Amino acid sequence: MHSWTIAAAGLTASLLVYFFTLLRAKRFWLDEQMEVVASPRVGPRHGKVVICGGGIAGVLAAKQCLNHFEEVVLVDPEFSKTLFGTPKSRIMQYYSIHGYVIPFAEGLRRLWPSFDQRAKEAGQAPFDGNHGLHVDGAYVSTFTQKVPSSFHMRRRTLEPLLHRLLVNDTPEAKDRLTIIDGTISSLKAPSDEDRITKVDGRLVNGGEFEVKDIDLFIDCSGRAQCGIKWLENAGYAAPRRVSYTPHLRYATVNFTIPDEISDELPLSLSESEQSSVGYLTGKNADLPSQMQLVSFARMDNGCGQLCFCLRGSGKLPKTSEDLVPAIKEASLSVPAWFIDMITLLVETASPVISTAQLGACSHIEYHELSRLPSNFVAIGDAAMVVNPIFGQGCGKAMFGVLLLDKMLRQTPAGHFDASFSKRFFNELYSRTEILWHTNKSMDYAYATTTPCEGETLAYGRFSRWMGKVFMQAASEDGRVSHALGLTRHLMASQSAIINPSMLVRVSWAHLRRAARRVFRVWP
Repeated sequence: MHSWTIAAAGLTASLLVYFFTLLRAKRFWLDEQMEVVASPRVGPRHGKVVICGGGIAGVLAAKQCLNHFEEVVLVDPEFSKTLFGTPKSRIMQYYSIHGYVIPFAEGLRRLWPSFDQRAKEAGQAPFDGNHGLHVDGAYVSTFTQKVPSSFHMRRRTLEPLLHRLLVNDTPEAKDRLTIIDGTISSLKAPSDEDRITKVDGRLVNGGEFEVKDIDLFIDCSGRAQCGIKWLENAGYAAPRRVSYTPHLRYATVNFTIPDEISDELPLSLSESEQSSVGYLTGKNADLPSQMQLVSFARMDNGCGQLCFCLRGSGKLPKTSEDLVPAIKEASLSVPAWFIDMITLLVETASPVISTAQLGACSHIEYHELSRLPSNFVAIGDAAMVVNPIFGQGCGKAMFGVLLLDKMLRQTPAGHFDASFSKRFFNELYSRTEILWHTNKSMDYAYATTTPCEGETLAYGRFSRWMGKVFMQAASEDGRVSHALGLTRHLMASQSAIINPSMLVRVSWAHLRRAARRVFRVWP
């Protein structure tokens, strides 16, 4: 029996074992909750909610809470200045390249029916969800069937847009939304009640404030993850913070593309054509430094952004003269047309380079606490920070808001029972743990990663092998590629790829690959 036949049979057996051991997912919940997220609340509203943080998670939470609460208090030191056009100063990736998964875009359309029009007015670039990804030189299509669209927009454009949508395009905000330009310093919980009743804070102008009679507190403090210290200072046990450091650095180059060359670029602004491309490598993961990814995308207001993603201690490009040599020196199988495009943009499109270093990726184990305030929740990066390479952070925030909406609809006005927070964090973890484990598994492939305490980089080795198997099959089979695209965009559970019919397609794709190598058939 030929070795490729044995290998294919072994692969099929492994995939089937993997299927029967991991296929525990229920019917995916996303579509059902998207359908109801914009519907009015039935029955009386809750009283008062306080939201700490006016970033993307905080704005989404505020919008949805206006449907469920009589008074929504949003606390953020930079909300008002961002609303009126001043850039934020506290966001690490404010000038970095951003991509948005489709459920995030779809959620924005449900929350604000005016979103598409306002985004168009803000200069959005269309994005069909196809990242144009090439892995070690092989093109892997994201979708082969029709899916809803997303959009491309720099964070510096998106965040002010969301602020305007919340204040100007949300009718309930006029009478029931209060913005406090400040920071929260402490939470207060009576000794005889397991619930937050008051918050204290400081205003940006130096004064102090307090908010009393709180029904719900939402931590949207982002990477600061302030909930840990707030709970500890309020007399609760601090949740465990699990973290690892991938030692990733990014350089984003912003090009202001002149009108006269815009239509000549290979990447289009047409809604039906590709607007982004990326070159990724999974080789040489044991090196102390490696350029893992180079990507380019058409962005809002006629701009384009080139991104370099570096693992380890190597050098990122610092000047426009460094850009093309950095691409050529990277072992990424970048084609000549891409280099020619960047050469043209360097000469004509006023490149501006910004850098960012990704700190630790972390998960706060709120779901493991035996005692929590019954009216405390955390959403977005305040609960979990994952590697932003696949643009899933905003989708994770939308997941948290959809879960909160579901639970608020099930909770009668003013009746946050003792288990509310615990149930929230248990379900939030069940929805997002796959993001944590898959991203961690990917990062652990690289010798430059510092693992979680008590773990080694061997963690996730089988998952990484499975990922490689599926990625190789995706280059052969459009349906496998489409299923991977759905999971990468958070539009389907892992059962979309770990099911018998898909596993048969993966095995068949590898048989074709093997036969092509051995017998030179199936071109």
